Amino acid sequence: MSKVEDRNPNGYYVRLSEDAVVQLVLAGLEAYCIDHAHDGRRRSSVETYGTLWGHQVQVGDSGPTVYCIELVGIDTSAERARDSVHASTAALTLKREVMASLWPQYQFLGDVHTHPYGHVSKVSETERGFSDIDIQDITGNSRYWDEHGYRVGMVLSLAWLKHAKMDPKVEFLDDGSLRITLKNVRMWLKAYVAYSVQRSPPELAVTDRQVVIDCPGLTGLSLHYGPMGKVATGRKRKYMPADRG
Repeated sequence: MSKVEDRNPNGYYVRLSEDAVVQLVLAGLEAYCIDHAHDGRRRSSVETYGTLWGHQVQVGDSGPTVYCIELVGIDTSAERARDSVHASTAALTLKREVMASLWPQYQFLGDVHTHPYGHVSKVSETERGFSDIDIQDITGNSRYWDEHGYRVGMVLSLAWLKHAKMDPKVEFLDDGSLRITLKNVRMWLKAYVAYSVQRSPPELAVTDRQVVIDCPGLTGLSLHYGPMGKVATGRKRKYMPADRG
């Protein structure tokens, strides 16, 4: 496993497949409104945790980095509570070994967890992203996460609406944030990137600047990652590369 790279000054894209979105939405909703066992009791509105799997693409020689998230693996061993979730280090070791053995096309890219809330009016903008504790969990354990190649962090926040909406609605709040409304549940999905600021000892930092979230399964094809040519019109059809367009 290569170490976490230095920050790319040309920015990042975090691209989620439809499968990844389905897994994330289902797990988030289940943890939000289905009772889970905790400390001998059962309660809903708990946080949940999962790992992100996919691959990394470099656009051109000096372009942005694209993190393609193909799968979300929810940790069934995570300890869930209403204001925290604690993952097992053994679970990540197991999953990385199994993936490398059977599905090597999927690399560990990072993790995602949920923030469950009450009514939507009680959720501030700062609560829809990483908390200080979330960031500290990454930067304060830099050696551990650097060894595993942690690059992407995501948070899915959920709240309820008094009146259900007729149709699903997906909106960009900014480059790195999506708002998803399903009936009377509103979700916010936000992406972060971790990068190396020091090699020895390893030290990571986390940012949401120059991070663009791309989710074509929800928003359709809406981005170009590089130049693309066009088909010449006229009597003879011919593809014209971008550098000749």
